[in-house]
Amino acid sequence: MKIKTIRTDPKTKKVETKDRKYFAISNSTTLGALQRMELSDAGLSWGTKQTNRALGYGASAKVGMKFRTAWWQTEPFNIDKGGISRTDLPLRWDPEKPAVLLCSYTWGQDAQRIGSLCSNNTTKDDAELKQLIIHDLARLHARRERPFEEMVTFLEEQYIDHHGYDWYRDQNMSGASAYFGPRQFSNMWQEIIKPNALGQLYLVGEAASSHHAWIVGALESVVRAVYVMFQGLQNGNEKFEAYDIVLKLLRTGPDNGKNVSEPLKKDGDMPTGLPFHPLPEEMPTRQFYTSKDKDLTASPEKEANEEGVDMTYGAALAVLSLIESFYELGVDKNDTY
Repeated sequence: MKIKTIRTDPKTKKVETKDRKYFAISNSTTLGALQRMELSDAGLSWGTKQTNRALGYGASAKVGMKFRTAWWQTEPFNIDKGGISRTDLPLRWDPEKPAVLLCSYTWGQDAQRIGSLCSNNTTKDDAELKQLIIHDLARLHARRERPFEEMVTFLEEQYIDHHGYDWYRDQNMSGASAYFGPRQFSNMWQEIIKPNALGQLYLVGEAASSHHAWIVGALESVVRAVYVMFQGLQNGNEKFEAYDIVLKLLRTGPDNGKNVSEPLKKDGDMPTGLPFHPLPEEMPTRQFYTSKDKDLTASPEKEANEEGVDMTYGAALAVLSLIESFYELGVDKNDTY
């Protein structure tokens, strides 16, 4: 697959254009950023294009403030829950030194409203945001011995700087994370995870995982994409041992933290000693209607010609996506790739 890259040198302002060829490509941008790319010749299926256009993204915003001291940890506030860790490493903190407080972390409509007050030139143009955060902090922490007006004055004296970040204002994000509406997950998620461009283009990232909005979901989506890619390769050359080795590595995990080569005892088991399963639970071994008494194969030919044999989920996904690409892209069956 060929990609054209356009780069502007930050020093010389010279524009460089290069054509690069790759065996396969995984795209990890958000769907909002993907929509702005030139994809007319990328080989995306109709369903993937529709999902890219229609799937909503959730709004999120954060505001942090830097104060002269960690006043919230001292008298009379004594807040010691959250943001506290202990270690035997030579790391220390001083409540009398400058510290940063995460004042606001919002989602949805709250994030859109806070985000409207954020600007790229934070300290100059965010006067209203600064005032809002300080007043809300004062309302939250005011008490009898330090009423609201005094608390506002105290916080303004403590204030050094602040920074607001809105995921929708970031041109590389255009939203925080995939936000599936009613019935969208059952219809659109399948369009995100399937191979495109004759098995050469894969969409990965949190939107391509059932654990969307989580970092672990983004990691799992990459494992799944690699697995499906090698299932497709094995379909074309079942006897090539390297493909079988990679697939076995991806679908096995340690049992009781010891043996890393044996398959897990049953689908969905989680191994110990790893942050997530080598092959995510969202990537089943069997197709939905395949009974457990049937043998599994990665070969379409075996499934067609042998009784009691069904293709694995990954192999079937790879084959169906390939057929769909041939049909939608109008590829001549005599062409070779």
